[in-house]
Amino acid sequence: MGGRLRLESVATLVWNTQVEEVWGVGRKLSARLQAMGIVTALQLADTHLATLRKQFSVVLERTARELNGVPCVPWEDVPAPKKQIMCSRSFGQPLQKLNDLEEAVAHFATRATEKLRGGQQYAGELMVFIRTNPFKATEPQYSRSASVKLIQPSQDSRVIVQQALNLLRPMYREGFDYAKAGVMLCELVEEAGVQEDLFQAAAGQAPDNGRSERLMAVMDAINRRSKATVYMAREAGPAAYAMRRGYLSPAYTTRWDDLPKVR
Repeated sequence: MGGRLRLESVATLVWNTQVEEVWGVGRKLSARLQAMGIVTALQLADTHLATLRKQFSVVLERTARELNGVPCVPWEDVPAPKKQIMCSRSFGQPLQKLNDLEEAVAHFATRATEKLRGGQQYAGELMVFIRTNPFKATEPQYSRSASVKLIQPSQDSRVIVQQALNLLRPMYREGFDYAKAGVMLCELVEEAGVQEDLFQAAAGQAPDNGRSERLMAVMDAINRRSKATVYMAREAGPAAYAMRRGYLSPAYTTRWDDLPKVR
C-alpha cells in the first residue's frame, strides 16, 4: 500500500469497483489494463504512476492519483471569464436575400451580446461569417468572413448589431443559397479593462456608458420575465431563418402539452 493511509470504507469501495467502471476508463482501455493484471480500481490506484504515464497517458496517471485521494483538478468557485462568445445557427431553409441575412445576423449579434452582459464583459472585436452548404457540392459555393476592432469595447446591443451589419453588407453576393451565418465576439475584457477613446475623451465627447448600461439592463430584465419582448428592430422575426425542429425531443418536465397521454 506504499504507506498510504486509507479509510476502511473507501478502500472497500475501491476494491469492489471494477476498473472499467472508473470514470474515464473505456472498454478498450480497460481491456489493456486487464491484460496487465489490473482488474480493480484498487489495483489501478496501486500501479506505478510512471508506468501509467509511459504506457497510457497523463490522464490515466491523474485518475490513479485521484483514486489515492490526491486532487488533480482544482475546484473553481467562480468560472473563468470567457475568451470569446459565438452565436451561430444553420438556417431551416436557405436564404437568398440580403434582408433575410441581416435579420439573422442581427439576431445572432443580439444573443451574443446578451451573453456578454451576462458575464459582465465587454467586446473589443467582432467577427461575422456567412456560407453556403458545403455538403451540396453541385450548387454554387460561397463563404466569407470579416472582422472589425471596436474603437472602444462595448456591451451595447445597438453598437454590436450595427457593426455586425456593417460587416455583412459588403460580404453579401447575390445568386447563392446561404445555409449558415454567425457572429463571434472577441477580445473580451471586464469593466476595469475598458479604455476610453483618447480623442473623444480629449474633445469632451466620451460616450455615456452609464446611460447605455442602464438601457441594456432594463432590456435584459424585461426579456428575462418574458422572452424576446424587447428586441432590436432589425431582428424582424426568426420565421425565415429558424432551424428545423421537426424531431425536437419532447420537454416532459417543462411543457404540459408534451406530457404523455394515457387512455
